[in-house]
Amino acid sequence: MPFYYFDVHDHGQDQDDEGKDLPDDNAARVYAVVFAGEFLKHNPELIWDGRQFQVVVTDADKRRLLTINVTATAE
Repeated sequence: MPFYYFDVHDHGQDQDDEGKDLPDDNAARVYAVVFAGEFLKHNPELIWDGRQFQVVVTDADKRRLLTINVTATAE
């Protein structure tokens, strides 16, 4: 089963040292969206006032598969 890492970037970097086994790249994409949502659920202040939150997904060889970017600004 393929192995993936989910690194968090929020004006710093929280590197995923554990990773996760998932069936394929599509499952990693779905997991990344759920992971980002759960992380922001507990840390909503990370995206306000133009601050950017990222989840960077890499494979076992640390090749980038995708990046999720989330920002929000108050009007």
